Amino acid sequence: MSNKDFRVQVPLWNIALWIVLMIWTYGVAHAVDMIISDFEGVYVVSDNGLQINWHVPGMLSIIIGTFLLLVFFATYFLKIRRYNEKNPNNKVGTFTFIKPGEFLEDDEMLRQVTESATKKVYILYSQALPLLIFFIVIFPLERYVYVVMIILLLIVHNALYYLEIRRFLSGDYNLSTKRKSRNNRLQKVFTVFLILAFILAIAIPIGRIIQIEINHSETLQEFEACIKEGRTATMEYEENGFASVECE
Repeated sequence: MSNKDFRVQVPLWNIALWIVLMIWTYGVAHAVDMIISDFEGVYVVSDNGLQINWHVPGMLSIIIGTFLLLVFFATYFLKIRRYNEKNPNNKVGTFTFIKPGEFLEDDEMLRQVTESATKKVYILYSQALPLLIFFIVIFPLERYVYVVMIILLLIVHNALYYLEIRRFLSGDYNLSTKRKSRNNRLQKVFTVFLILAFILAIAIPIGRIIQIEINHSETLQEFEACIKEGRTATMEYEENGFASVECE
Protein backbone atom coordinates (compact mmCIF):
# COMPACT_ATOMS: atom_id res chain seq x y z
CA MET A 1 0.00 0.00 0.00
CA SER A 2 1.20 3.53 -0.85
CA ASN A 3 -0.04 7.11 -0.71
CA LYS A 4 -1.45 6.61 -4.23
CA ASP A 5 -3.81 3.88 -3.06
CA PHE A 6 -7.44 4.91 -3.59
CA ARG A 7 -8.47 4.05 -0.02
CA VAL A 8 -5.75 6.36 1.29
CA GLN A 9 -6.94 9.16 -0.99
CA VAL A 10 -10.62 8.88 -0.02
CA PRO A 11 -10.32 11.80 2.48
CA LEU A 12 -8.98 13.98 -0.36
CA TRP A 13 -12.02 13.06 -2.44
CA ASN A 14 -14.21 13.94 0.53
CA ILE A 15 -12.53 17.35 0.79
CA ALA A 16 -13.13 17.99 -2.90
CA LEU A 17 -16.79 17.05 -2.50
CA TRP A 18 -17.29 19.39 0.46
CA ILE A 19 -15.69 22.28 -1.45
CA VAL A 20 -18.07 21.69 -4.36
CA LEU A 21 -21.03 21.50 -1.95
CA MET A 22 -19.94 24.78 -0.40
CA ILE A 23 -20.37 26.41 -3.82
CA TRP A 24 -23.62 24.61 -4.62
CA THR A 25 -25.39 25.24 -1.31
CA TYR A 26 -24.92 29.02 -1.64
CA GLY A 27 -27.29 29.09 -4.60
CA VAL A 28 -29.62 26.52 -3.07
CA ALA A 29 -30.00 28.64 0.08
CA HIS A 30 -31.04 31.66 -1.99
CA ALA A 31 -33.42 29.55 -4.09
CA VAL A 32 -35.11 28.22 -0.94
CA ASP A 33 -35.41 31.78 0.41
CA MET A 34 -37.14 32.90 -2.78
CA ILE A 35 -39.57 29.97 -2.68
CA ILE A 36 -40.43 30.52 1.00
CA SER A 37 -40.99 34.26 0.43
CA ASP A 38 -43.19 33.55 -2.65
CA PHE A 39 -40.56 35.22 -4.86
CA GLU A 40 -41.03 38.55 -3.09
CA GLY A 41 -38.89 41.23 -4.71
CA VAL A 42 -38.02 39.03 -7.68
CA TYR A 43 -40.81 40.26 -9.95
CA VAL A 44 -41.11 44.07 -10.06
CA VAL A 45 -43.71 45.94 -12.10
CA SER A 46 -42.57 49.38 -13.31
CA ASP A 47 -43.29 51.83 -16.12
CA ASN A 48 -40.98 49.77 -18.32
CA GLY A 49 -43.03 46.64 -17.71
CA LEU A 50 -42.27 43.49 -15.72
CA GLN A 51 -38.70 43.19 -14.49
CA ILE A 52 -37.14 40.07 -13.01
CA ASN A 53 -34.45 40.66 -10.38
CA TRP A 54 -32.65 37.35 -10.25
CA HIS A 55 -29.86 36.84 -7.74
CA VAL A 56 -27.03 36.35 -10.23
CA PRO A 57 -24.41 34.98 -7.78
CA GLY A 58 -26.96 32.46 -6.51
CA MET A 59 -27.88 31.35 -10.04
CA LEU A 60 -24.23 30.98 -11.02
CA SER A 61 -23.61 29.04 -7.80
CA ILE A 62 -26.33 26.50 -8.63
CA ILE A 63 -25.24 26.12 -12.27
CA ILE A 64 -21.52 25.84 -11.55
CA GLY A 65 -22.09 23.73 -8.43
CA THR A 66 -24.37 21.28 -10.24
CA PHE A 67 -21.87 20.91 -13.08
CA LEU A 68 -19.02 20.28 -10.63
CA LEU A 69 -21.12 17.74 -8.73
CA LEU A 70 -21.85 15.79 -11.92
CA VAL A 71 -18.16 15.81 -12.87
CA PHE A 72 -17.12 14.79 -9.37
CA PHE A 73 -19.52 11.85 -9.02
CA ALA A 74 -18.81 10.60 -12.54
CA THR A 75 -15.06 10.65 -11.85
CA TYR A 76 -15.46 9.25 -8.33
CA PHE A 77 -17.61 6.28 -9.37
CA LEU A 78 -15.26 5.52 -12.26
CA LYS A 79 -12.32 5.57 -9.84
CA ILE A 80 -14.10 3.18 -7.46
CA ARG A 81 -14.96 0.80 -10.29
CA ARG A 82 -11.37 0.66 -11.53
CA TYR A 83 -10.04 0.16 -8.00
CA ASN A 84 -12.49 -2.68 -7.23
CA GLU A 85 -11.59 -4.42 -10.49
CA LYS A 86 -7.90 -4.36 -9.56
CA ASN A 87 -8.48 -5.16 -5.87
CA PRO A 88 -11.29 -7.73 -5.62
CA ASN A 89 -10.23 -8.65 -2.07
CA ASN A 90 -10.36 -5.06 -0.76
CA LYS A 91 -13.35 -3.58 -2.52
CA VAL A 92 -14.62 -0.13 -1.62
CA GLY A 93 -18.38 0.33 -1.46
CA THR A 94 -19.95 3.06 -3.56
CA PHE A 95 -22.01 4.20 -0.57
CA THR A 96 -20.72 3.50 2.94
CA PHE A 97 -22.79 4.42 5.98
CA ILE A 98 -21.41 2.13 8.67
CA LYS A 99 -17.74 1.68 7.79
CA PRO A 100 -16.17 4.54 5.79
CA GLY A 101 -14.02 3.55 2.83
CA GLU A 102 -10.97 5.31 4.27
CA PHE A 103 -10.77 2.91 7.23
CA LEU A 104 -7.65 0.75 6.85
CA GLU A 105 -7.71 -2.46 8.86
CA ASP A 106 -5.72 -4.87 6.70
CA ASP A 107 -3.42 -5.70 9.60
CA GLU A 108 -2.86 -4.80 13.25
CA MET A 109 -0.52 -1.89 12.48
CA LEU A 110 -2.94 -0.25 10.06
CA ARG A 111 -5.71 -0.80 12.59
CA GLN A 112 -3.75 1.11 15.23
CA VAL A 113 -2.97 3.94 12.82
CA THR A 114 -6.65 4.17 11.88
CA GLU A 115 -7.61 4.28 15.54
CA SER A 116 -5.08 7.04 16.17
CA ALA A 117 -6.43 9.06 13.22
CA THR A 118 -10.05 8.68 14.35
CA LYS A 119 -9.02 9.68 17.87
CA LYS A 120 -7.67 12.97 16.52
CA VAL A 121 -10.89 13.56 14.62
CA TYR A 122 -12.87 12.87 17.80
CA ILE A 123 -10.77 15.43 19.70
CA LEU A 124 -11.37 17.95 16.93
CA TYR A 125 -15.15 17.57 17.13
CA SER A 126 -15.23 17.58 20.92
CA GLN A 127 -13.52 20.99 20.91
CA ALA A 128 -14.95 22.55 17.74
CA LEU A 129 -18.65 21.69 18.08
CA PRO A 130 -19.16 23.60 21.38
CA LEU A 131 -17.45 26.57 19.72
CA LEU A 132 -19.80 26.29 16.73
CA ILE A 133 -22.83 26.17 19.04
CA PHE A 134 -21.52 29.31 20.74
CA PHE A 135 -21.36 31.14 17.40
CA ILE A 136 -24.89 30.02 16.46
CA VAL A 137 -26.30 31.31 19.76
CA ILE A 138 -24.34 34.59 19.97
CA PHE A 139 -24.07 35.76 16.35
CA PRO A 140 -27.33 36.10 14.34
CA LEU A 141 -25.76 35.29 10.98
CA GLU A 142 -27.28 33.85 7.82
CA ARG A 143 -27.67 30.09 7.86
CA TYR A 144 -25.27 29.75 4.90
CA VAL A 145 -22.47 31.07 7.11
CA TYR A 146 -23.05 28.20 9.51
CA VAL A 147 -23.15 25.79 6.57
CA VAL A 148 -19.70 27.07 5.57
CA MET A 149 -18.40 26.66 9.12
CA ILE A 150 -19.66 23.06 9.29
CA ILE A 151 -18.14 22.28 5.88
CA LEU A 152 -14.81 23.78 6.96
CA LEU A 153 -14.93 21.56 10.04
CA LEU A 154 -15.50 18.51 7.82
CA ILE A 155 -12.61 19.56 5.59
CA VAL A 156 -10.28 19.82 8.60
CA HIS A 157 -11.58 16.43 9.78
CA ASN A 158 -10.63 14.74 6.49
CA ALA A 159 -7.32 16.59 6.29
CA LEU A 160 -6.33 15.41 9.78
CA TYR A 161 -7.24 11.83 8.95
CA TYR A 162 -5.37 11.86 5.63
CA LEU A 163 -2.20 13.40 7.08
CA GLU A 164 -2.11 10.79 9.84
CA ILE A 165 -2.35 7.88 7.38
CA ARG A 166 0.07 9.54 4.97
CA ARG A 167 2.73 9.91 7.66
CA PHE A 168 2.53 6.21 8.41
CA LEU A 169 2.83 5.18 4.77
CA SER A 170 5.73 7.61 4.27
CA GLY A 171 7.66 5.92 7.09
CA ASP A 172 7.61 8.98 9.38
CA TYR A 173 5.48 7.41 12.07
CA ASN A 174 5.94 5.84 15.48
CA LEU A 175 3.07 5.13 17.82
CA SER A 176 5.16 5.22 20.99
CA THR A 177 7.82 7.93 20.66
CA LYS A 178 6.11 10.57 18.54
CA ARG A 179 2.73 10.77 20.20
CA LYS A 180 3.50 14.02 22.02
CA SER A 181 4.76 15.63 18.83
CA ARG A 182 1.64 14.61 16.93
CA ASN A 183 -0.59 15.96 19.69
CA ASN A 184 1.25 19.27 19.49
CA ARG A 185 0.65 19.39 15.77
CA LEU A 186 -3.02 18.65 16.32
CA GLN A 187 -3.20 21.45 18.88
CA LYS A 188 -1.65 23.84 16.36
CA VAL A 189 -4.16 22.81 13.71
CA PHE A 190 -7.04 23.38 16.10
CA THR A 191 -5.60 26.76 17.13
CA VAL A 192 -5.44 27.82 13.49
CA PHE A 193 -9.01 26.64 12.98
CA LEU A 194 -10.10 28.56 16.08
CA ILE A 195 -8.42 31.75 14.85
CA LEU A 196 -10.03 31.40 11.41
CA ALA A 197 -13.42 30.83 13.02
CA PHE A 198 -13.09 34.00 15.11
CA ILE A 199 -11.97 36.00 12.07
CA LEU A 200 -14.96 34.67 10.13
CA ALA A 201 -17.34 35.48 12.98
CA ILE A 202 -16.06 39.07 13.13
CA ALA A 203 -15.59 39.73 9.41
CA ILE A 204 -19.03 38.59 8.26
CA PRO A 205 -21.08 40.88 10.59
CA ILE A 206 -18.81 43.81 9.68
CA GLY A 207 -19.30 43.05 5.99
CA ARG A 208 -23.06 42.87 6.48
CA ILE A 209 -23.12 46.23 8.30
CA ILE A 210 -21.16 47.83 5.46
CA GLN A 211 -23.58 46.35 2.89
CA ILE A 212 -26.59 47.66 4.83
CA GLU A 213 -25.05 51.15 5.08
CA ILE A 214 -24.38 51.22 1.33
CA ASN A 215 -27.90 49.97 0.64
CA HIS A 216 -29.47 52.63 2.85
CA SER A 217 -27.42 55.37 1.20
CA GLU A 218 -28.46 54.24 -2.28
CA THR A 219 -32.15 53.85 -1.36
CA LEU A 220 -32.16 57.30 0.25
CA GLN A 221 -30.85 58.80 -2.98
CA GLU A 222 -33.55 56.95 -4.93
CA PHE A 223 -36.18 58.16 -2.46
CA GLU A 224 -35.10 61.81 -2.79
CA ALA A 225 -34.91 61.58 -6.58
CA CYS A 226 -38.44 60.16 -6.71
CA ILE A 227 -39.77 62.99 -4.51
CA LYS A 228 -38.07 65.64 -6.69
CA GLU A 229 -39.84 64.18 -9.72
CA GLY A 230 -43.16 64.80 -8.00
CA ARG A 231 -43.93 61.13 -7.62
CA THR A 232 -44.92 59.10 -4.56
CA ALA A 233 -42.06 57.21 -2.94
CA THR A 234 -42.42 54.32 -0.52
CA MET A 235 -39.49 52.78 1.34
CA GLU A 236 -39.80 49.18 2.46
CA TYR A 237 -37.49 47.43 4.90
CA GLU A 238 -36.78 43.72 4.70
CA GLU A 239 -36.12 41.40 7.63
CA ASN A 240 -32.43 41.21 6.78
CA GLY A 241 -32.03 44.98 7.25
CA PHE A 242 -31.94 45.96 3.58
CA ALA A 243 -34.33 48.54 2.14
CA SER A 244 -35.92 49.14 -1.23
CA VAL A 245 -37.82 52.07 -2.78
CA GLU A 246 -41.01 51.92 -4.80
CA CYS A 247 -41.62 55.02 -6.89
CA GLU A 248 -45.14 55.56 -8.23
